[in-house]
Amino acid sequence: MSPQNQTNPVEQETHTESKSQTGSSRATYSESSELKDRDIRLDAGESEPDELDSQSAKSTSSTFGRWHREREKERQTEIAREQEIREEQGRIAQLRDDPGLDGLLAEDQSKSQTSKRRRPLTRLRKLLYGFGAFMLAVLLYIGLVFYSPLLSVQTIRVEGASLLDSVQVEQKLEPLKGTPLTRINDQKVRELIDQEHVLRGVQIEAHPPHELVVTLKERTPVAVIHQDGKYVVVDSEGIKLREVENADGINVPLVDVGQEVPQDSAAFRTVANVLSALPSSILTQVKEARASSTSNINLTLKDGVVVQWGTAEESDLKAKVLTKLMEAVHEDQSKTAQQGQATNKVNTYDVSSPRVPVTR
Repeated sequence: MSPQNQTNPVEQETHTESKSQTGSSRATYSESSELKDRDIRLDAGESEPDELDSQSAKSTSSTFGRWHREREKERQTEIAREQEIREEQGRIAQLRDDPGLDGLLAEDQSKSQTSKRRRPLTRLRKLLYGFGAFMLAVLLYIGLVFYSPLLSVQTIRVEGASLLDSVQVEQKLEPLKGTPLTRINDQKVRELIDQEHVLRGVQIEAHPPHELVVTLKERTPVAVIHQDGKYVVVDSEGIKLREVENADGINVPLVDVGQEVPQDSAAFRTVANVLSALPSSILTQVKEARASSTSNINLTLKDGVVVQWGTAEESDLKAKVLTKLMEAVHEDQSKTAQQGQATNKVNTYDVSSPRVPVTR
């Protein structure tokens, strides 16, 4: 053998060891490659080959085997979770792809978000709109009722006039025409009539759309006073109501107070209290009333019959007794006349003691 073909024993051993190391590294690389391939297959959801299962079973007792089993379980759990996520994403994608479902969901979500975001603003707007509508209604009402010609006065009717002439009163109230009914009050009407000495008050009543009714509350005349050659009609307070030429056409009695002012005369106040208690049916029959003293009041009727009144006390009761007494006498005289008998004329009614009246 030539020197070139001869190999040193040391070199041969070194070469042998190098081959063995190379084979060992190749085996380790192969095992590592197999493990990586198995991990890739597990990630893809593929099952392990039977050989790997056997190898895994053989290495269970080892630390690496336990670690590998736990890791495999974790990967299976992760794979299942990822699968659920993919399925959920698929359903969401299906809803998005469906125009009908997507429109409904979008509308519901929009309404929900809008209601949550704008609910306080909506309530505030409702309050503002309600307040604005209320104020508008108030303004329209005020304009229509107080300033609109739709409710203006066109016709005036006067009632309750006896001392005053109703036609003259209507003429005095002409300035009210064209004025809205709601802007007319009692004070304005009284100022236009300008008869405070005759009126105790007025009452107005609106009859929409255009009629105004004015009711006069005149003072009630109870007597005629003859002073300074004039006949003056006065009420129970002695206030002058009007002047007349004579007392014949006046349905109230003549009261003599001399030259005293009626408001200051005690005799007039006494007689006036009596006359005020009389009903109108009897007052119109009284021709004259005289009080020689506060305890001696006499009334003279138009037919000459005298009523002895006494004092002014219990005048209301005396007026009722006198009314009943006169009705009874009139009824008795009518029956007597029907029988053809002569009637007994009554000259005096004495009601000074109203509980025991006397006729003579």
